[in-house]
Amino acid sequence: MKSSEPSAGAASLQAAPHAKLSSEQHELLQRLGRFSAPYLKEKLLSTGKIKSSDEYDQAFSEFKKFSALTVIYPDKSLGMVSEEIDEVWHQFILFTHQYQSFGDDILGRYLHHVPDTSETRIPDSSAQNFFQSYNEVFGPVPDIWGAHDLNQFVAASGCDASASCTGTVREGVG
Repeated sequence: MKSSEPSAGAASLQAAPHAKLSSEQHELLQRLGRFSAPYLKEKLLSTGKIKSSDEYDQAFSEFKKFSALTVIYPDKSLGMVSEEIDEVWHQFILFTHQYQSFGDDILGRYLHHVPDTSETRIPDSSAQNFFQSYNEVFGPVPDIWGAHDLNQFVAASGCDASASCTGTVREGVG
């Protein structure tokens, strides 16, 4: 599968030293680290939604981390709290065949995008779930996620950051 071949810029996704992951979860991070989507990069750069190759590389890497968290924590509602990374996700979904293959071949499941609407309410805890889960697996949350001083934020109880959408993983959907 062409889109899952490593690219020159592909890097492994490393868990934080304190992360308690199974061997299968480490293998997931390795698969995600090798996964590239040059068609997505081309699309986002050509439309100006992403301004540079470096910006894309960071945003796509963080999208892959978000995707990993939805597999590692399948029973948690994880809020997508970054508009930039959400835009990467939206554009990726438009490449329907590649997106389905990404779910099947890399994640082992289809990753659903669930927007926050009156019909599909996102739990208030979804942003806090994301920040805590990210910190547990990858360490401090980078600024691209739209929050600053997140170590203090994650440690505080009662997260009030909002999430505009969430990711859920379901097996056998296609």
